[in-house]
Amino acid sequence: MDSGVENNELLTTGVTPTQVRDAPGEGFVQAPGAGSRMGRYLLLQEVGSGGMGVVMEAYDQELDRRVALKLLRPHLSRTGEARMRREARMLAQLQHPSVVTVFEVGVFDGQLFIAMEFVDGETFDRWVAAHRPPWRQILGVAIEAARGLGAAHAVGLIHRDMKPSNVLVGKDGRVCVADFGIATATEPSDEADVPSQASRLETGSQESMEILAAASERFKANETTPHTEHGTVVGTPAFMAPEQHRGQGVDARSDQFAFCVTLYRMLYGEAPFAGDDLQSLRARVCRGAINPPPAGVSVPNSVRRVLLRGLAVDPQRRWPTMQQLIVALERCLRRRRRRLGVVIGGAIIGASAATWMLSTEPAEGASCSALEEPLVEVWDDERRASMRDAFVASELPYALDTWSRTSRRLDRQARRWSDRYGEVCMAMGDQGASVTLDLEMGCLRQRREELRALVELLIDGEAETIAKAIQAAAELEPVETCRARGAEAAAMAPPAPEQQAEVDEIRLLLARAEAAYKAGRIATAFESAERAHTRAQALGYPPVEVEASFRLGMLQGIRSEFEQSEANLGSAALRAVEARHDRIAAQAAIMQAFVIGYQLGRHSEGMTSVRHAQAAIDRLGPDPMLDAQLRVTRAAILTAQGEFDEALRDFRHGLAQREKTLGHDHPVVASSYNNLGSVLVELGRFDEALTALETAREIWEGSYGPRHPMIATALNGIGAVLEQMGRWPEARDRIEQALAIREQTFGPDHVNVAITLDNLGSVLTYMGEYEEARKASQRALELRERTLGSDHPHIASSLVNLGLVAEKEARFADAVSYHRRAISLWEETLGPDHPYLGFPLTSVGRVDFALGHRAQAKAELERALTLRAEGSKPAERAETRLALAMVVWADDPQRARDLATQAQQDVTGDVPRDAALRGEIETWLQEHPAAPP
Repeated sequence: MDSGVENNELLTTGVTPTQVRDAPGEGFVQAPGAGSRMGRYLLLQEVGSGGMGVVMEAYDQELDRRVALKLLRPHLSRTGEARMRREARMLAQLQHPSVVTVFEVGVFDGQLFIAMEFVDGETFDRWVAAHRPPWRQILGVAIEAARGLGAAHAVGLIHRDMKPSNVLVGKDGRVCVADFGIATATEPSDEADVPSQASRLETGSQESMEILAAASERFKANETTPHTEHGTVVGTPAFMAPEQHRGQGVDARSDQFAFCVTLYRMLYGEAPFAGDDLQSLRARVCRGAINPPPAGVSVPNSVRRVLLRGLAVDPQRRWPTMQQLIVALERCLRRRRRRLGVVIGGAIIGASAATWMLSTEPAEGASCSALEEPLVEVWDDERRASMRDAFVASELPYALDTWSRTSRRLDRQARRWSDRYGEVCMAMGDQGASVTLDLEMGCLRQRREELRALVELLIDGEAETIAKAIQAAAELEPVETCRARGAEAAAMAPPAPEQQAEVDEIRLLLARAEAAYKAGRIATAFESAERAHTRAQALGYPPVEVEASFRLGMLQGIRSEFEQSEANLGSAALRAVEARHDRIAAQAAIMQAFVIGYQLGRHSEGMTSVRHAQAAIDRLGPDPMLDAQLRVTRAAILTAQGEFDEALRDFRHGLAQREKTLGHDHPVVASSYNNLGSVLVELGRFDEALTALETAREIWEGSYGPRHPMIATALNGIGAVLEQMGRWPEARDRIEQALAIREQTFGPDHVNVAITLDNLGSVLTYMGEYEEARKASQRALELRERTLGSDHPHIASSLVNLGLVAEKEARFADAVSYHRRAISLWEETLGPDHPYLGFPLTSVGRVDFALGHRAQAKAELERALTLRAEGSKPAERAETRLALAMVVWADDPQRARDLATQAQQDVTGDVPRDAALRGEIETWLQEHPAAPP
């Protein structure tokens, strides 16, 4: 059943004069009777009426022709009169065969009228009902109407009430658009400040509820609300775009939406949006809840896809212009003619041959055309320029360089996409039907939407997105993977025909979530993933359900929502196996392993998920990138367990896979080198670690440029390793370079500068430059307190550094104060057993011993040693053991020497830092000999 019947304002013959009820309380208005005269016009009969006025067929006695006179309703306001005059003025500028021509606007005896050409024929809906034409003829009429609408848009005229009764089909075959009675200009007009009914409804007032109730009653009575005065909804609800329903601004894309509703109804015989009243209709329109096509309708899927884009909730997702919509519809006509020709030509071979050709015709969803420009409005010259302007406007020091590097990567992705798209199109034409090609084409369209979503985020020009732009572009899923994706998807049950449109919309949401995640817009990604998950659960198509559960679970893990993440990832991993979606089964299990095994520290459970992921990859077949992701995740868990040698093997394997697949210069490969460096540091293999980290820096610099904040991250890591190696002047140089980049990028008062300041303070402490070290760490503390608050765990890092400087300067009271605050903060935020506590506990233990608080010092150091018993660096354990040996010597000399001897065994490296600590231990042992037997 149609949801909402339109306002029947006609410019045609054969319509019985009617009375039209206006807004509640207005009463009835009778059209002027036949035989009346208005100057040179003789009124013949009423041919239509609506909210703005009455349309009469008339005879122009001077020019001997029939015309249509539109008469303004007398009860309407000056705004209505001004609008009617504006319609005439605008239409007078527009001379197009698909738009009704305006002859004159005038006043007779106080009655404003517009004289227009009279079209002898029928409205679009009546023409369809009378002739029951095939879809191709309906589409032909609609395309002609679209040309008229596009011509109006070209002169700045927005119709705002496009519907079947405003499209006229003449007896001579001419098609034209009529009734621009509530049209508006694209430039600001006198309606700009008039609130809409939709905006008033959001207030929740009693008046709002009454307006809604009255509008619903008119809707049920097959009437519409075409007024715009005093906040009434503009347009016919059954055809209005979401932005019109919401009372927001309209443009040419709002007309496009109404046009697509119109064509949908003419083709399918029913409305795209269901609704028993105005409120339910509005909800479905604004939600994009499009009905599945009715059974038995022979409209091609290619036509439906064109309409679905025009019916998108977000105007940005619709066709950019009416002209591009027309091209897409014409392509549908050409495509079907070509196919029909092939089948008819084959008929001369024999009936069996013709039957085979029909049965193997490619699915409508798979077809494509060389005439298509599929990357227009995705990544083209206009979007490239928009992105450049947005990056430059950010005034970031690395913005222009980042734009250049990012655009090159996007160019490469677009070129590869276009090449493969053309190859698949050609294969479809040569080979005929193929489920695998059909599904590969679906994968290519998904890649296109991922590209579109990322470009849209980049054009926003936010600083955090620009910082991630190159990496996000580099991490776009390779187009080449679609070859395998087609074969993978063929193993899954396809969605039911009525589910397909919703499946496509959900996957678009997931593409946006993926793009936002890669661009560093986690909140945006999470919002899209949640919407996709909700809709997927309601739809009930298992493959897209598990895709949505995986994406949401992954983002929940990133947001530290571990319980929800574990549940969604576990569900995705299990149900993906049932749905034969092995790629999602593997990805979900890998992420589940990371969340459980690394982030939550449940190592054995994490390794179980690793095994499940491996099984899914084995079923899927060779996939170097998935295999690399699995090995890196396993290595992270092994690192958390202290299994550094085994972790090193997995990190090397993941690096080799990525380097082979992506090439040496890819930023993801740099991340693998960074991982490798981190585990080599844990093994004390500092020279190798430094080589790996310098390689990561070189790749990142080649990808991002020398002033990008990612380079600061690399320099920080290199400085930390150089500090461990005791190469303090070099460490200071790298860290100061990182500090300069971050201050230039983020400003001197940004929290991102704090970690670099703390690293600098640590190095300066080792160099004995205590005053400069104190200044650096104090500045870091103030930045963090100002931006993160006083109870954030990062605050404690600055406090520990300040405590160490105070200890070196023998400012023991200050040292105790800093360390006790750090201990309290980490206990509250990280828990009492976190290994980080070993740092302030060891230092405050030494200070309390120096102050003569032996018992308190012993308790603090015993606790520190327990926390550092496993998982910490040997030099850190040695430091705590030596401090505790000094404390217990007076009461238990044997234990003291045992502790010092163990500390000596811990420190075997030859870097200056270890050598200095080993010398201190050896000196203490010499000064505290064992008691004679």
